[in-house]
Amino acid sequence: MLLPQIPERKEIGDLFERGDYAGLEKFGIRQVSGPAPYDCLAYVVHKLNCVSTPDTLKIIQDAPVSEFIPAHSGIAYYGFLFDTGKLPDNVHVPDSIKGKRNLTVRHYGWYENKQVTSKWQHGPVFQHELWAVPHFFGGHVLFRENDSELITELQLAERMKRL
Repeated sequence: MLLPQIPERKEIGDLFERGDYAGLEKFGIRQVSGPAPYDCLAYVVHKLNCVSTPDTLKIIQDAPVSEFIPAHSGIAYYGFLFDTGKLPDNVHVPDSIKGKRNLTVRHYGWYENKQVTSKWQHGPVFQHELWAVPHFFGGHVLFRENDSELITELQLAERMKRL
């Protein structure tokens, strides 16, 4: 899903970088908690009631995604989308991704009830509309539905870690 690169997103990014979290409220962005020692990906794993380990983080990073907004809840992957079939000839593209659309992920969030809750870099956790993120998080958002297959894979990774 294409996110508009509008002046409001640039302003959101500027306010965030200055630490003016109260200024974000005019865009409907609400601070949920203060700064924490984890990143946005670990926050999403936590929202799935799982432990953040290298294995569970990798499962989220490698999960299949789509442009369809989840019916109930799921993960929002923000980033820059490129089509490897349209890159110039002088750009090396590994065979494994030739001809595919790929998202260079810059940010993860938890999508639920038409809102995203996400940990913004070094800052707090915010609740916001899908579009209301800093411009440097990217121009596209893709999704992974929260489903039993994903949960089972995460729980299996946790169990294997304990063995």
